[in-house]
Amino acid sequence: MKHFFIVLAFLGMATLCFADTTIIQKVASGPVMGQSGTNAIQTMKIKGTKARIDHDNVKQYQILDLAAKKVYTIDNEKKQAMVMSLDMMNAAGAMFKQMNKDAKLNIQNTGNTRTVNGFKCTDYVISMTGGMGLTSKQCLTKDIDSSDFEAFRPYAEGMVKMFLGDNAAQLPEGMAVVTETQMTMLGQKVDSKTELQSVKKEEIPGSVFEIPAGYAVTEMPGMPKQ
Repeated sequence: MKHFFIVLAFLGMATLCFADTTIIQKVASGPVMGQSGTNAIQTMKIKGTKARIDHDNVKQYQILDLAAKKVYTIDNEKKQAMVMSLDMMNAAGAMFKQMNKDAKLNIQNTGNTRTVNGFKCTDYVISMTGGMGLTSKQCLTKDIDSSDFEAFRPYAEGMVKMFLGDNAAQLPEGMAVVTETQMTMLGQKVDSKTELQSVKKEEIPGSVFEIPAGYAVTEMPGMPKQ
């Protein structure tokens, strides 16, 4: 479930990347991969090539380090950090790419505009047929300046391509203010919703992205050593 949260964090943000920015979203998802659904406030802090993702109802949090090509899951109770390489995460995504190689994407601009939490956005309906069925209603805004966010662009695009394959290039530009998605993944239906609450550009201490001193660092079970 924890890595599914990371995917949700970047779906709808393929054209954006982040530095010294704090993004707060409401995130809800139905049951997935044998785990119960959840509702959470997700806080993503970004500085340079590092990002940290916290959820208010989960004791663990994730640190993404693009320079090191690693994702760390920090567990304060166990005083440990579980690490997985981004290369391994991308390799796992190859399964979804293969499954969706013949998929067809349909994008409809409804022309409807609205304001949600102070963000003016336009409603789109995005659907995909093929190996993985997907229907997503997204309200996209272009009012958020993305000029400072280049470091995470390839990663964000890669996360979306994990599910949409080459179809990701067809997605409209903009940051998702509201996303409601229904997809069928590995034979299981998954519902999710994200709603952008705020975006703040402010200095973030580098210590926020460091593994706490004294924590044991271990590799994800089943992952070969890098």
